Amino acid sequence: MLTPEMIANLSRTYSEDFLRWCRAPAHCRWLPAFHARGEHRAANGDWIEFRLRLSDGVITELGFGFEGRPVLLAAGEAVCTLCEGMTLTQALAACTEEALAAELGALPEADFFSLAQVREALRLCLLDAVTVARHPWKGPYVK
Repeated sequence: MLTPEMIANLSRTYSEDFLRWCRAPAHCRWLPAFHARGEHRAANGDWIEFRLRLSDGVITELGFGFEGRPVLLAAGEAVCTLCEGMTLTQALAACTEEALAAELGALPEADFFSLAQVREALRLCLLDAVTVARHPWKGPYVK
């Protein structure tokens, strides 16, 4: 997704822990069929949206799309990797802004708003998933 030139530019600002999430993003894709979604848009034009699939209350697959700062890519990848295999409650408790910052390594102070944006999109997605888990007919049709 990111070119080698972009990675080289990012390496001037971000740690190797951060770059590890950006090199080969596996979850930055739209799920063709999903149970729940949640997005957050910021006034500066940045946005991130999560989509997930459930099986017996457990997150089996999580994907995301974004536009904006590279921290959205890295944090989105971290969220997807951490949350797959967890229940909705476990995912909400595990993916705090502090936990994401610890996964991504040293971040410039300006990037902490983006972590809040990622956390809010995830929260909205998980809330949508709770509704679908309780009342399956309220979510998008999934085969």
